[in-house]
Amino acid sequence: MVSPSAGRVFGPYRLLRSIGTDAISTTYAATTDRRESTQGGAAHLLVRIAGRFDRHDAHANEVVRQFLAESQRAGAVDHPSVIRPHDLGVIDGRPYVVTPFVRAVPLGDMLAHGGAINESAALALFAQLAAALDAGHRADVVHGALSPATIWVGPSAGRGAAYIGYLTGFGTGLLLRARLAEEPSGEPIDDVLYVAPEQLRGEPVTPASDQYSLACALYHTLVGEPPFVRASRSKLFGAHLMAPPPPLAPHDAAAERTGAALQRGMSKQPSDRFDSCGLLVNTALPAGTIPPARQRRSARAGAVTGRAVASAPVGKRRRPWVIALVGIGFLLAAIVAWLLLRPAPGPTASLPQAAADGAPVATTDPASTRAVTSATPASELSAVGPPPRWSTSVGAAPVSAIGIVDGMIVAFGEDGTLTGVRPPGGRVAWRADVGAVDELAVADRTAVWLADDLAAHDIADGTQRWRRDDVELRSVQLADDTVLGWYDAGADVGIRAIGLDDGDELWHAPASSDDDGAPMAVGTAAGDELVYGVQGAALFAIDQSQASTTADGRLQVAGPAWQVEVAGAWPLVAPTSAGVAVARRDGQVCLHTSDAGAVTWCEAVPGSDAEQPWLWWTRHGLVTATPRAVVLLDGDDGVPVWSVSPGSPGNVVAASDAAVVVTDGRDRVRALDTATGDELLAVGGVGEVTVLAAHQRWLLVGAGDGQLHRFDLDAG
Repeated sequence: MVSPSAGRVFGPYRLLRSIGTDAISTTYAATTDRRESTQGGAAHLLVRIAGRFDRHDAHANEVVRQFLAESQRAGAVDHPSVIRPHDLGVIDGRPYVVTPFVRAVPLGDMLAHGGAINESAALALFAQLAAALDAGHRADVVHGALSPATIWVGPSAGRGAAYIGYLTGFGTGLLLRARLAEEPSGEPIDDVLYVAPEQLRGEPVTPASDQYSLACALYHTLVGEPPFVRASRSKLFGAHLMAPPPPLAPHDAAAERTGAALQRGMSKQPSDRFDSCGLLVNTALPAGTIPPARQRRSARAGAVTGRAVASAPVGKRRRPWVIALVGIGFLLAAIVAWLLLRPAPGPTASLPQAAADGAPVATTDPASTRAVTSATPASELSAVGPPPRWSTSVGAAPVSAIGIVDGMIVAFGEDGTLTGVRPPGGRVAWRADVGAVDELAVADRTAVWLADDLAAHDIADGTQRWRRDDVELRSVQLADDTVLGWYDAGADVGIRAIGLDDGDELWHAPASSDDDGAPMAVGTAAGDELVYGVQGAALFAIDQSQASTTADGRLQVAGPAWQVEVAGAWPLVAPTSAGVAVARRDGQVCLHTSDAGAVTWCEAVPGSDAEQPWLWWTRHGLVTATPRAVVLLDGDDGVPVWSVSPGSPGNVVAASDAAVVVTDGRDRVRALDTATGDELLAVGGVGEVTVLAAHQRWLLVGAGDGQLHRFDLDAG
C-alpha cells in the first residue's frame, strides 16, 4: 500500500508525520485550517488514510461506502477508549477518517520494540479495550479488524492503570476482507494474525469475532509474539481454522487462569467463547468474580443484518431478577478489579490547589519524599516526592506550551489563553486571549506565537508588539533576534527569516530539493550564520550572509551552501557547536559537519525507530529521548554517556544544560542531571502531565487541569 508522504497536503489537511501503519491504512498527525473539523479551535488531528481504490465499479464503491458508514457508526459509541470521527470521505480515491489527536502510539510498535508487557499492566489495559468493545457491541457496532496496529496506547495520567487504551480502525474489516479476496495468497498480513476463523470462512463478523481478535492481541501482549505465526498466508489461515490455541503456561507458570481465559476466547466456534469481551478479561483477572454459570455463552441463532445481536437464545428474554444478578456480578467484578489494580499504599500527599487570583500556594512538608535511583524504571516509582515550590492556575484548559526566561514564564492553554507568570512566587502578571496557537517560542523579551497569523507579545506586560497576517509560516524557532520557520505557499516552498523586533521579513530561501515536500524542520545554533533544514531525504545548510536583493526588493538566498542525502530522516534537526544532528528511522542518530555535511559519527539509540524522537544540544552533549530511553551522546564521537529508561510510551520530555525532565506516562515526573543521568528529583501526584520545561535551577510541569507547577531541582 502506497500512502501519501508526511509533509504533503491531503485535501484540507497538512500531514505532519506518520504515527502508525496497518495492512490497510496509515495514520498521520495533521493540522487543518478548517475550523469545522476541529474541537474548540484545536488544530491538531489524526488523519487515517486507506489505500487507493483505483477500481470504480459497483463493488468497490459499495466497499468504500460500507467502510465510511462503519467508521461513522463508531461515533455513536459512548466510551472514552473509542476515538470518535470528526470528518470522513474519499479524496483522490483514498477513503479517510479524521479524529481528534491523542497522545498515543500503536500497541504493535510497543511490542515490536519493547517486547511483552507485564501481566497486571496488560490486563488493566485490555480491561479498558474490552469495555469499549462491549459498548460498541451494545450500539450494534462491530470492529472486525482488531489488532495491535489498531489498538493505541497512551500515558494514563494517573487514571488507575499503567496505560490508557484507544480503539482505532473501525470499518477496516471490510477493507481487509476486500483485500484478501483480491490477494488470497502470499505473505501473512499483520492484521490476519488476529482474525477470527469465521471471518476466514466468509461468515458475518460478530461481537464474538472481536473477542477472538482481542484474545489473540492479549496473548501477543503477554508473550511477545502472536499465538499463530506461519510462513505463508494459507498456513496462517489453516492455523486459525484448525490449530488449537497455544498454551500460555510455558511462558508464565503463574498464569494458568489467564491462559484458560485466552484458550476459551480463542475457541474456533463463536458459541464456545465468552458472553462478552469484558467477561474474558474479568476471568483472566487475579480473582474469579463472575460465576462460571454466568460466563457460558448461549447458542447463537445466527446473525441479523450481518451481526450477532443477542447472547440469549432466540425467543427467550432474560427475567428482571437475572438482569439484576448479572448487574451485581459486574459491580463486584469492578470492585475487586479496582482493589487488585490500585497502586500500593504509600505517601499520598496531593498537590494543593492554586489560589483563584494566581497567588502562590503554601506547600506541605517535603519530608514524605522517597529517593529512587536513576536506574529504577519510572513505571515503578511509588513516591509522591517533595511538593511544588508553588502551583498556579493559568486557565481552565490543559497547558500545551511553556516558555521560560529569567524574568517571566509564559504559558499557553488550549483555551487560547496566553499567561505571564512571575517565577519567584508564581503570581500571574498578565493574561492575553490569543485564540488557537500552533506553536509558541520565547526569546529574551518576546513571546512569538503562530496560528493563522504570526504575532509577538512583550513578555513584561503581555502587550502585543506586532501581528502579521501576510507572513506564511508553518513553524517558528527563535535564534538571536530572528524568527525562523518553513513556509509552504503552493509551489513556493522554503525557509523564511522574520525580524523579532518588527515582524518584517529579513530573507527567504526557496526550496531547492527535487523532493516537492515542504522543509519539515529548521534550526540554527545561537550566533551561527548557518540555518539547517530537512526536506524529504535532503539535509541542507543555508548561509544567511549569502542573501542578495531580488527584483522585488526582497533578500533571497539562492541556494544551499551544501546539501546531502539522509535517507529516512525524521523531520527534526538539532544544531550543535560542531554541525547538525539528525535522527533517522533506522534508529541511528548522526552528526553532520557544518562545513560540508559529511557524517562525523552515527550511533544507534534504543527506540528511535519506533516514532520520532526528541533531540536537544546541551553543553554536555546531545540528549535524545524516545519512548524507550533517554540517552546522552558525547558530542565528539557519539558514544553514549548514560542511558535511563523512562518506562512509558508517549512520554513528555524537556532538556536544558542542567536537567533532563521526563514523565513516566502517568502522573509522575523525574528530573535527571544532564551531565551524569543521576536523579535530581522525582515527584508525583501532579495529575495529567501535558507539557514540561527545564530551567537551570528548577522545572515546570503543565497539567491537564490548567495548573502550572514549579519544582526546585535541589528539593530532591
